[in-house]
Amino acid sequence: MTTLTVNIPSSAQAKITKFVKSLGGEVVRVAEPKELLPIEELEQGFCEVKAIREGRMPKLSLKDALRGK
Repeated sequence: MTTLTVNIPSSAQAKITKFVKSLGGEVVRVAEPKELLPIEELEQGFCEVKAIREGRMPKLSLKDALRGK
């Protein structure tokens, strides 16, 4: 079996759950997105920069970063 992680609108949760079950799958976990405080977003960004510099994350070009890849 394959495990997927998807982001869907809250309004579509019931439809997606029903669809997955009709395919013979199961919904393992439903998590509501956690809103980050601006300081937490900044801290997360600094951690990502550090990981990129250490080679633990791939580098992104400015074009890819602006496109949200």
